[in-house]
Formats: sequence, C-alpha cells, structure tokens
Amino acid sequence: MRMKKVVGVAVSVVLAVSMVAATAFAAETAPASPTSADKDAGKITFEATGSSFEGLNIELKTTTVSAAEEEALKAAGSVRAYLGADAYSEITRILGSNVTISEIKELMVTGYVASMGDVTAYLHFAALPKAGTQVVVTVKVVTANGNVVTLPVVGTVVEQTSTVNGKPVTRRAVKVVLDSVTMANIQAGKATASVATAK
Repeated sequence: MRMKKVVGVAVSVVLAVSMVAATAFAAETAPASPTSADKDAGKITFEATGSSFEGLNIELKTTTVSAAEEEALKAAGSVRAYLGADAYSEITRILGSNVTISEIKELMVTGYVASMGDVTAYLHFAALPKAGTQVVVTVKVVTANGNVVTLPVVGTVVEQTSTVNGKPVTRRAVKVVLDSVTMANIQAGKATASVATAK
C-alpha cells in the first residue's frame, strides 16, 4: 500500500537541569548529539499506511509530565528500576546488557483512528548517537484507570535537514514504526517517550 506523508508540528522546550542533578544523572544519560541539541522546536514528519490520515497529529515535547518522569528516573537510581524488569529485559535483549536512557519527553497523539494503520514517525531528541545506530524508543503510557504500560519499540537514528530561519539545519531523529495498538494506547492515556541506547 502506498505510503502517505503528512507533517505535524511539535513544539519542544529543552529541559533545564541543575549542575547537581546533572552530575547525579550523568551515569544514566547519553551525551548530547551535536546536530540536534537545543533545536527541537521543529516539525515531526510522520507517514501513515492507511487510507486516510486527515486530522492526525503527533507532538513530542518537554512538559511537566516529562519532567516528572525525569525525576522518577533519577529517584529510581537505574534504568532497570525505572522501566521495570520485563521492559528492561526486552531492551537489553535487543541492545545488549548495558543501556542508558536519554531525555524523556511527553508524546501526544490526537485524531488517530484504526484505519490509519501503522505510523512511521521521526522523533527528535537532544541526545542521540550517530546516524544508523539501532536504539529502542520506550513508550510509557499511564492509562485512564492508572495502569502503567511500557512499550519498547525498535528504532534507527537518522539525520534530517530542514530550513530554520532561512538556514539549513541538520538534526538527528529516531525513525520508529508505531502500530495501531501503540497509537491507540498513546492517544487514550498519558504517554512519555525516551530513547534507550547501548553504552
């Protein structure tokens, strides 16, 4: 089936972290990628495989929700404790025994219906390895009844060039395919996304 491409706007604000918190968090945080740090106020490109994508919008940005998750990760003391044993086991099966998490952002979906099918999204984070690297985007959803669902999704780092204020800007993004179940879960609950990479 032919892919149909639409562009959704995502407004992001770089989360400020104090030097003390940054030091405590350093062991679990990947270094910032030079092509994307502080340039997140751009556009997210996404492709839907279904017959119609009208009304679909995806946003990825730092909010009070994502800030709370950053604090939860610090408080947990390790990626395993934060994600839970099952999700961590799945991620390490894919990436290896030692993984780290980059920044956490709130992921919001509106206007999605099942007929849109799978959605390929390009998610911008400020701390990504070089293009071509396999990573895992971990989508954490808090459902309406308070249950927490953690969904590891394999992705690949890519580089995209766009025009910002009349100048070409190259940024790294993670290309992921979100199936209909994942899209529905994100839309129905409060979701955050983070990137797990091999150390």
